[in-house]
Amino acid sequence: MCTSDDEGKQINLTYQEAAQLAFRAQEGDPDSLILLLEGIKETKSPADTFVLIQSAIDEVIRLGSFYTDLRNDYLRILIRKFRQT
Repeated sequence: MCTSDDEGKQINLTYQEAAQLAFRAQEGDPDSLILLLEGIKETKSPADTFVLIQSAIDEVIRLGSFYTDLRNDYLRILIRKFRQT
């Protein structure tokens, strides 16, 4: 995250940083959510705003899908082990 002294405490998020903050916020870190929202609020153009929001949403969906797949795989393994005993 880049902060510019001549603009006060402006937060200039990259799309990667927005994705990281979204992940941390989804994990329960309220400070990350606040930083993400502030960074989105302070964007200069609608296109930049869209990119940050889309990056944040994509990261949460990607990780949510990953955890769902992982959970399903784990359940299949448990069921298979249970049936073997």
